[in-house]
Amino acid sequence: AREAAAALTALDDELTVLTGVRAPGGVTAVARAVAAARADAEAAATAVSLAEEREEKLRGELAAAGDESALRLQLRAYDDRDRLSGEADTVRAAVRAANDGHAAAVAALAAARVVAERADAELEAAFRAHEEAKATDLAVSLRVHLHAGAACPVCEQPVAEVPAVPADSAVAAATAAGKAARAATTAAQATVQERDTAARELERLLVQARARQEQVEARLAELDGQLTGAAEPAVLRRELAEHARLRRALEEAATAVRAGREAARQARVAVDAAEERLRAAWRAFDTARDGLARFGPPVTDRDDVAGAWAALTGWATTEADRRRADRAGRAAAVAEAESVADGVQRAIAAIFAAADVPVGDDPVHAATVAVERADADRRRLYERREQAGTLREQRAGHEREAQVARALAGHLRANNFERWLLAEALDLLVDGASGILRELSSGQYELVHDKGEFVVVDHHDAGLRRGVRTLSGGETFQASLALALALSEQLAGMSTTAASLESIVLDEGFGTLDAATLDTVAATLENLAARGDRMVGVVTHVPALAERIPVRFEVRKDARSSRIERTGR
Repeated sequence: AREAAAALTALDDELTVLTGVRAPGGVTAVARAVAAARADAEAAATAVSLAEEREEKLRGELAAAGDESALRLQLRAYDDRDRLSGEADTVRAAVRAANDGHAAAVAALAAARVVAERADAELEAAFRAHEEAKATDLAVSLRVHLHAGAACPVCEQPVAEVPAVPADSAVAAATAAGKAARAATTAAQATVQERDTAARELERLLVQARARQEQVEARLAELDGQLTGAAEPAVLRRELAEHARLRRALEEAATAVRAGREAARQARVAVDAAEERLRAAWRAFDTARDGLARFGPPVTDRDDVAGAWAALTGWATTEADRRRADRAGRAAAVAEAESVADGVQRAIAAIFAAADVPVGDDPVHAATVAVERADADRRRLYERREQAGTLREQRAGHEREAQVARALAGHLRANNFERWLLAEALDLLVDGASGILRELSSGQYELVHDKGEFVVVDHHDAGLRRGVRTLSGGETFQASLALALALSEQLAGMSTTAASLESIVLDEGFGTLDAATLDTVAATLENLAARGDRMVGVVTHVPALAERIPVRFEVRKDARSSRIERTGR
């Protein structure tokens, strides 16, 4: 009766557990939200790729459109030539005017000098006339006391007739004439000085005008040489307008790229949030399913959380219905067992009564016999209970093992096992590549991955984590090379047969690298070759990289064929 009652209680407990299985609200919307978020993220990534392609295309078109500064210089040269051409005519006219003015000034200076020389001659004649006038006035002064027949005081000869005494003084007349001649000389010299100064000024202006003319003509000749073969100004203006249009389009494309990247980032955030809700739904499902593990729930499709919940709730409903059908039988078994127990109790009482053991007929013996029998029964019951306990423990252990086996079977399904195996392989690959990259970059970089995306750790920037797209060309080459080397080192462990990589051939388009990046790439290859465990081959047409490789095989072509020559050590 007790076992039947316990079985009924256990059945009721199972019904309580099974009827309590309910799918959380919104689980179907969570799955749809994940799909929609992933679709939006893919669309945003596609939009970013298209925007980046357009930006790169516009950069190429802008680069192919020519040097804008050269076009502006040529257009400025046209403007300078037009301006200097007009200035050249003005300068030539100024030179001619200055030349004519200078010639006239020189002629005027020569005429002034002739007048000055004539005035000097007249002044000299006036000096001589003044001296003669002094002698004349002295003779006149002697003549006043001289009479006819007297001896001349100068020549001591008798004077037959005394000349008449003039009314005016010859010296006074000569002095007046001298003053007039000196004034004329002074005026003539002033005129010469003035015209000489004017001639010098005009000569200076003429020299300046000729120097400016030479500068203008030299600049015009320089501009003509610079514009030889240049396009017409209208063509240059159209090309500059095209440059401006391409720059505006490039700025718009760059803005679109930034906006697209922001939208892609937000879409990835939405995907992460949706996937986190999906993981929460799966965790709730796993918790509910683990609670039903003793009932043997069905295998779950891990790709559809709504379907998994639907399958689990349907199964729980079916199991609950089946147990409800069994409950009436078990309740009847309890009642029947209790009735049988009552009958047994009455039968035992009858047996004791039927035994007819009077109290006076050795009750101790009767009690002893009863006790011994009871002890024997108790020992048997203890043994059976211990056996039952051992069996229950064994059953619990087997149930736990069965639950683990069912969970392991679910985890070892093809899609789950493949995902787990790929994640483990990626972890090993990234760990190996990180060590190699740390060695190639002199301890600056390490590689990690987050949800399948590679991230670089910069130890020169306080361990900052950033995307691998932020690496330079040489740093990206080092990261790619580290991944390739790590993969080659793990070939033996990942392959079913022995595998190794003893040589590497690189053809990475080195011509697109700048000088600094090319030097980083060359140093990386030299360090790799210096390790001695691999042969490194490089296919390149960049002389700066080829010269740093000790052994080279150069392909030389002629009109008929090609040949290979070995150079270097």
